Amino acid sequence: IIPAFAVGRTQKILYYINKLKNEGRIPDLTVFLDSPMSVKVTSLIDDYEDEHKLTREQYQDIYKSVKFCITRQQSKKIFNFTGPAIIISASGMATGGRVLHHIANYGPKPNCTILFTGYQAEGTKGRDIMEGKKVIKIHGEMVTIKAKVEELVNMSDHADAEELISWLSAAPKQPKKVFITHGEQSGSEAFAEKIKKELNWETDVPEYLETEKLN
Repeated sequence: IIPAFAVGRTQKILYYINKLKNEGRIPDLTVFLDSPMSVKVTSLIDDYEDEHKLTREQYQDIYKSVKFCITRQQSKKIFNFTGPAIIISASGMATGGRVLHHIANYGPKPNCTILFTGYQAEGTKGRDIMEGKKVIKIHGEMVTIKAKVEELVNMSDHADAEELISWLSAAPKQPKKVFITHGEQSGSEAFAEKIKKELNWETDVPEYLETEKLN
């Protein structure tokens, strides 16, 4: 089971799965893409063929063993599949969506794997599973996690602190104030201090529901 963000991450995972297959590093497993949004985003490749680097032959090769699941009936039929398979489903942090049904079904099975491919924020089911919590609540039921849990740490699409500082440094004009509004509290505060120290800019990490008047 691969919980994956619908935009960008899912398509990248499909590319690498196909690459691993073509290199003979994994068998030609069936891949279920079980997320209506993920399917819609993935289909945009057909609509904007000239906007990416893959050839039509390449992305047709990527999708040849992918079963796209849009309806609930298609999603439920996955549970009847008896062979080994890869299921990619949203949401990426297991906060909702169809992936929760798959974790509830396959999480208790020790011969299955839950593979996280992105950062799991505090308070999410994904974070709980990543930190080794053995029982989680899904749709009102307590689910025991016996599946193997793995994480890919090299697929982040976010810039790191140094890259963000470099981007900020290229601003044509110093801003009056920089607001850090994305990320966990400790990381946001650390980055705010880094901006103050390296760029000498006024920086703020707003509290929840805090407002500021902009001139």
